[in-house]
Amino acid sequence: MADVSLIKANKSDMQTIWIMSEYRNKGYASAAIKAAEDIHGANNWIFGYSLNIEEML
Repeated sequence: MADVSLIKANKSDMQTIWIMSEYRNKGYASAAIKAAEDIHGANNWIFGYSLNIEEML
């Protein structure tokens, strides 16, 4: 059985990126993801998201 802590140590975790409506469709989220990839590498990401739309409003 694999050690979960070792697997998690090799991954980067990204949660929901919230962009206010007046700033959407301007490339800000893409720029934020690109910056994170530049800092932490472009591989081994775990993306989290909310299934509850109320949390995102």
